[in-house]
Amino acid sequence: MREILFGTQIRSTERRLEGLEARIETNYRELTEMVNQKTSSLADSFANQLASVRRELIEGVERLASEQTAQLRATQRTISDRLEKQWNDHSKDNQTRRRASCPVACPPERVKEAN
Repeated sequence: MREILFGTQIRSTERRLEGLEARIETNYRELTEMVNQKTSSLADSFANQLASVRRELIEGVERLASEQTAQLRATQRTISDRLEKQWNDHSKDNQTRRRASCPVACPPERVKEAN
């Protein structure tokens, strides 16, 4: 009796449920594929941005290293020039002191003593 009264409705409901399940499964696969594509796209974008930032960082470090090297060389030249000037001034002072301590007619022995 139940089959006669409700059989058609039950079969109809089962077909609708099967159709819904199939659509849900199709939607699930489509969503999974879309998420995978978006994730892959996001990973590629992130990799490109990371490579760009890395290049900028390397360029910045190289620029700073170059600037610091130039500054160090300039400082080295300045120090060398100052030392050379001090050495020359010191040598001139020593020569002047030696001459002052020994008159023009100073005997050679005295010149050796002054040195």
